[in-house]
Amino acid sequence: MENKDEIDAEFGYMWAKQAADHVLVKSKSSYFGYSIMNRVYNTTILIEDSDIATYVINTMLKHGALVVDDFETVRNPNKPDPFFLTSEDEEKYRKFQKSMRSKNLNNGKTELAS
Repeated sequence: MENKDEIDAEFGYMWAKQAADHVLVKSKSSYFGYSIMNRVYNTTILIEDSDIATYVINTMLKHGALVVDDFETVRNPNKPDPFFLTSEDEEKYRKFQKSMRSKNLNNGKTELAS
């Protein structure tokens, strides 16, 4: 397992700054007993290293993460389900969404703002 400071730096937003955005969904089929979901973007956070995943889930629980039985009870109805599952892809999605919000309309054409 990586250094805990490195893990905290990579995943700490899930129990600190963006704690309300992330929930643990109870799972009978998951090896860890929970799936980590971002309820703003309707994404699953997949952590491939089992030791890191266990640390992140336990740390989220320690910090009082919301635990639900069914993600549908907390999912954002205004966002479609994305096609990705990793935290890296989630970050790409956030950047894309931010760029979409900063688009300008020009003669019926959409262009990215500089």
